[in-house]
Amino acid sequence: MGMFERVTGVVPCDCVVEEDEGRIIFVVDKADYEKALGENAINVKFLNTLFNMRVEILKYEEDPISFIKEALLPKRTDMVRDIRLAERGGRKIVYVAVEPSHKAIAIGKGGRNIRKVRKLARKYFNIDNVVIV
Repeated sequence: MGMFERVTGVVPCDCVVEEDEGRIIFVVDKADYEKALGENAINVKFLNTLFNMRVEILKYEEDPISFIKEALLPKRTDMVRDIRLAERGGRKIVYVAVEPSHKAIAIGKGGRNIRKVRKLARKYFNIDNVVIV
């Protein structure tokens, strides 16, 4: 996290290393998000090279619905038609409706996007599952 701070000038809220996915996810306060990215995402490009892994920077949101929407489709949140939190049998589940033509993008190659979102939703908001519908 120290290297991220030196490169971006932003102190991340959290860092999740997913070696099996070949990525590092940094979560930053929404006020610092643009600074962390850098102009034309220059910081992300540099960090990708530095860590030799894909680096993702996510905006932390206090609201779980907003956070999940941003984490699932950053910069493409307009693809989300509806998102709802439901409780079923004592479990918290978020249902995300996306346009059928964008479902594959939301799920990600081999399910990597939805796995990321499920992991982060569980970690930050104690949400048991996120389902793309």
